[in-house]
Parts: sequence; C-alpha cells; structure tokens
Amino acid sequence: APPERREAVLREFHGRAVKGMRDPHANHVLQKLIALMAPGSLQFMVDELLEREGLATAVARHRYGGRIVQQLLKKCSASQVSGLAEALMQE
Repeated sequence: APPERREAVLREFHGRAVKGMRDPHANHVLQKLIALMAPGSLQFMVDELLEREGLATAVARHRYGGRIVQQLLKKCSASQVSGLAEALMQE
C-alpha cells in the first residue's frame, strides 16, 4: 500500500489502539503497521498503553496484545518506550 494509505490506516487506530491490540484480526494490522511505519508515528500506541495504571501490563499479558507490546519495545527508541518498560517492570 502507498505511504498515504498506511498513514490513513494508522490514523484510524488513534484512540482505539488498545482495543485493536486485543482484537484477533486488528492485532495483525497493527503488527504490520509497526513493521512498516517510522517509530515516531507509533508513539500514540505507547501513549495509549500508559493512559491507565495497569493497562500496559494487562495488554502485555493478553494473547494478542503481548505481541504488539513486544514489537513496540523492539521497534521504538529507548526514550519512546522507557515509560512503557518501567510500567511493565513494576508489576
């Protein structure tokens, strides 16, 4: 898909990323977007995971969400995911 289309699909997940991470179909779309997009454009996913205490851990333990969290930790810069890593290590 052309970059504009990927950006449009990514925007559709803004505000809905955590729900998508737990969905048996949407998680595959998110995984593909993580693989294709620049780390900076994925920041909203990290931010959504940190909106509520315990959410990041709950998603990381989820059968689909865990894959997304793992890929975000691998793809994004240390400064982007330091809060996420800290939240995961607290529990």
